[in-house]
Amino acid sequence: MGILLQILSILIALVAITVSWQIVRNTHRIAFHGESAWRKALFEAIDNPRWTAADLEKIRNRMNLKILAFYEHRCFGTDDSQQPSFEKLRHELDHFAELDKGEKSLDLRIFFEIDRLLRLLNESNRETLPYSETRNSETRILRQLVRMKLKNDWLVFNGQNKEFNNDEIIEKWLP
Repeated sequence: MGILLQILSILIALVAITVSWQIVRNTHRIAFHGESAWRKALFEAIDNPRWTAADLEKIRNRMNLKILAFYEHRCFGTDDSQQPSFEKLRHELDHFAELDKGEKSLDLRIFFEIDRLLRLLNESNRETLPYSETRNSETRILRQLVRMKLKNDWLVFNGQNKEFNNDEIIEKWLP
């Protein structure tokens, strides 16, 4: 009976240590992820009511770097008439099997939208693009795309599937 009690005590102690370790690990993981510079920078950007070119570049630099490098390689230095279409670039990105399909589409849309807004800033000679609640707000689409990116990140972090993982769902939630 004494040996059985000792074995049972050891098992209970091991379970308690394992549970405690998981709680501490998850607490640190959640705290670290919630305070990550990446998420913080994107939240600050979408909370900012007036975007400058620097704000748009900050958002661009927070996206997937492989997709950004691909996009800039294909589009940098070309005028608007020579720029490949979204569909053509998305098809080319399908050759990068290591990248998640939903992430490719969402990030590519973000890059196209950032370039549209940067051109708008340059052509209109304005310093900032204001945000308004109206449906025709110039920055509304990009803000929604960034929200989708943040939501996907949070879902994956919590062990769930991405919600905005294909073009149909992304289109459904755009203004």
